Amino acid sequence: MYDAYGPDSLDFVPYDGACGDFLITTKDSEELRAKFTALGAEVMVRNGHTVYTWNLPRGQHILSGTGIFDGKFAIGPAVLDRFPEQPGVGMFNLLSFWPEKTTVRSDICAHHSLYYGAGIVTNRLHLAAIAVGRLDLRGAFANAAFNSVICHQLSTIATPVEGVNVLLGGEEVEVTNTVTAHQRDAVFPGPPTDANGNPDYLTPDEYHALVEKGAEEIIANVQAILDSGRPVLCDISGGRDSRIVLSAVVALGRIKDVVFNTKVTPNKLGDVDLAIATGLVKEFGGSYHPNPEVIGWDITTPRDRLLKRRSHLFGAYHFFAKTQLNTVQELAEIKGVRMLGGAGEIYRDVFQTFLQVTDRREPYDPDTLNRHLRARDPWDDTPEILTAAMPYYADTFDRLPGETFSQKVDSHYFFFRNSYHYGIKMPKIGIAEDINPGVSISLLKAARGLPPEVKATGRVVFDITRALCEKLAYVQYDKPWDVDFTQSDYHRPSQYDGQVLEFPPALEVLDQHVPSKRPPVRRPDPVRIDFKDICWKMFSENFDRLRAQESDLSIYASDKLYNQGKTAWEKMDGNKAGINRPGALASRMQAFNDFLTVMKG
Repeated sequence: MYDAYGPDSLDFVPYDGACGDFLITTKDSEELRAKFTALGAEVMVRNGHTVYTWNLPRGQHILSGTGIFDGKFAIGPAVLDRFPEQPGVGMFNLLSFWPEKTTVRSDICAHHSLYYGAGIVTNRLHLAAIAVGRLDLRGAFANAAFNSVICHQLSTIATPVEGVNVLLGGEEVEVTNTVTAHQRDAVFPGPPTDANGNPDYLTPDEYHALVEKGAEEIIANVQAILDSGRPVLCDISGGRDSRIVLSAVVALGRIKDVVFNTKVTPNKLGDVDLAIATGLVKEFGGSYHPNPEVIGWDITTPRDRLLKRRSHLFGAYHFFAKTQLNTVQELAEIKGVRMLGGAGEIYRDVFQTFLQVTDRREPYDPDTLNRHLRARDPWDDTPEILTAAMPYYADTFDRLPGETFSQKVDSHYFFFRNSYHYGIKMPKIGIAEDINPGVSISLLKAARGLPPEVKATGRVVFDITRALCEKLAYVQYDKPWDVDFTQSDYHRPSQYDGQVLEFPPALEVLDQHVPSKRPPVRRPDPVRIDFKDICWKMFSENFDRLRAQESDLSIYASDKLYNQGKTAWEKMDGNKAGINRPGALASRMQAFNDFLTVMKG
């Protein structure tokens, strides 16, 4: 299959870096134990259930991923000295072993995904597929009903593995001789209602009190990272979300304690995005150097990277880019922390435009969902796919927090798109672990307590930036705000109102290298790959294989899909990911064949 880049079979590839793997089952058997021990699992037998782990230490409270707990930053795999009093922020799973039970939870955003059901709980859908061994056809179709962003990741609570569900952020699983999920940390769905059933929106004072509290929470997150003793990288662009993290660093007066990072490619050197980012770094006295000391390189092959991707993501995430096949990764003596700016989207509308939500106060009902989903572009020549998937979408939206359709859409974005796109995908051995310090329960309450037309303007992101560093909220963005925030009862006057502050580009700061204290370690030459060619081979060969299968999944391999895939590939710009669509189509087609390789269906 596509030359040296991957076989038809799919082996389980354990996590590495800060993450470890686990599967807990109440239905252990000699056959299952033989499978998992052959895959390198350690086994722990408890009352009524068995715990299988990979790359995790022994202890009472075990961390996989990265997190901030009660003001302290931690990188896994590790044992925490006590159970956290606060929910924690980061990208993590926490396993806790109590005398009578085992509990498992993730961070509030589920940036380290969990799956449960059919007598198991695990942080790897691939392990669930191996344990259960049965395909859920509707769950697979729900994962591929649209060639659009809503299906770039799992989009329903039910997964393609029979009986196994996505555990939503804020939920916890309790395991004894049964597996039970319950709400632990509530995600605020929307404003409460008054005695007449009408929304009781936040007053301006109530709203700003929550914004101020959110600012305190974000500052505490950033301070915990800066106090960790690790090198800290801070992503910065000309966008709105990374501005939140920069504002927190400025508010703390610790601009010298971070090294800034902006994605730079030769064709981006003239971009507005880079011009704004470098101007901000220079204005506030920051630097792009030095990066964590590189002591060596992890070297692999494109084939191994592709197999790792297929196992780690296993049909759950379909953003496929050339960077996921990088064959050379830096190794650092002390692993750093990379602060991302991807949390801002949870405070504003994202999917409303995509799903053509024009009335943000429209009550939710299944007919509304059906109408909006069918207004998208499913495979017209195979309507059976969407028809099969619709009950799973209906069940998911029924269970999501919210009263209006717009609130349900917010919840769907939060629990699915945000979780997968900004969460852990393929853990890295490299020089830094990622974390989103801009996550705040108070800001979620602030955003979802606003009248929908006010929330839709994105003012929560603007106001939290103001609360952290007023000046930075008014500095030029790569995409200017298309609303006048002053024309709202929720606005508080500022000396900068009516202004767009600009700092001159400072590309020279990219080259202000700090000499290393040790001899440089030569970077090995990476394996050159033709990403466009890989995408086409992944798509076309999996298409042919799926069509030849005697499976109900084969209906997905339609003539229309093939033509769309071929057109997307022809328009793909060389080795670039393009608009994600060629890679997404290839990934989804690979996923369907991987389902049939691992499971019966």
